[in-house]
Amino acid sequence: MSAREKVAYLRGLIEGSDFTGGDEKARSVWTAVLDVLEELTEDVEALDMDQAELENYVDAIDDDLSYLEDVFYDDEEEDEATVEIECPECGEIVCFDEDLLYEDDVEVTCYNCGAVVYTTDDEEYVEDEESDTEE
Repeated sequence: MSAREKVAYLRGLIEGSDFTGGDEKARSVWTAVLDVLEELTEDVEALDMDQAELENYVDAIDDDLSYLEDVFYDDEEEDEATVEIECPECGEIVCFDEDLLYEDDVEVTCYNCGAVVYTTDDEEYVEDEESDTEE
C-alpha cells in the first residue's frame, strides 16, 4: 500500500467513525494532520519522480561519456609505444608515437613553447649510409 493510499484510508477512518466523540476541535485537528500528510505524500512522490528523471539523465550522460572515451581513448592507443623527451627550452615533457622515430622528415615540436625537441634529417642518414658504403 502506497503512502497516498494509507493517508486516504486514515481519512476514511476518521471521517467515518466517531472516535473523537463528536468533538469538532479534535476532528479539525485530525483533518489538519491528514492534510499535512497528503501534502507530504505529494512532495515525496514529486521527489521520487525527479529522482527517477535525474537517474535517467545521469545514465544518458554516462553512456555519452563512455562513447567519447571509446572514440578518443581507443584501446589501440594504449598498446602503442610512446617516447617522452624533455624540451631543451622550457623543460616540458613532450610525448609522441615511437613510430615517428623511424620515419623520414619528422620534426616534433614542444606544444608549450614551440621549440624543436626531435627531428630526423635525411642528410644524417645519407652521410651514415655513404660512410658505410665507403668502408
